[in-house]
Amino acid sequence: MADLQITIKDATNSTKNLLARDNGDATITPYHAEDSAQRTALLAALATLSTASNQTATKSVLDTLTAKVATATNQTTANGFLGDIKTALSGTLTVTGPLTAAQLTTAALATSANQTTANTSLATIATNTTGGSTAARQDEAKAELRAVQGVEAITVGTDGTPRRGLLIVCAGAGDVRIKLADDSQITIPVAVGLSMLPFAVKTVIASGTTATASFWSTL
Repeated sequence: MADLQITIKDATNSTKNLLARDNGDATITPYHAEDSAQRTALLAALATLSTASNQTATKSVLDTLTAKVATATNQTTANGFLGDIKTALSGTLTVTGPLTAAQLTTAALATSANQTTANTSLATIATNTTGGSTAARQDEAKAELRAVQGVEAITVGTDGTPRRGLLIVCAGAGDVRIKLADDSQITIPVAVGLSMLPFAVKTVIASGTTATASFWSTL
């Protein structure tokens, strides 16, 4: 008698086909019914592995992997890499790019090493890029903020000594062309009235000056 086909459903409610073989003793043995598509795919895969060249290539890859893992030197190297990663993750993170919010937290600033670094940076800023002392820089700042102590009249077209600033009393609005302490030139618009500008002026240049005004350097 031909084997019977039995259709069952698994736990996911998917249909499976089984064949049942009569054992001749009032019992049957179910077995998997071969799927033709699966059989074709399996045979194709086995055919690929059946060639000597493919078997040799597969063996070579397996041998290489085994050899790499098997030596004490490579195992020690791998352990070293893992140790370095662990140390990096648990140690102090050095950032060379812009500061992040995490670096400005109370915890980040709490260590003596970070405080020392911050103090050094602040000291450098206080000294400034020209190397002047903090006291000297403070004196210069005070001088810049103080009230005008005096004035020197500027004759248009005649060089003078550059001072702290430029005082203009303008009767007719227009442009004023000035030469600064470094001999660079700039034209500025001036309105009627009093103007006090932070320019260290060497000369008020006649050519390019259209405003009707009087000029002084402030001390």
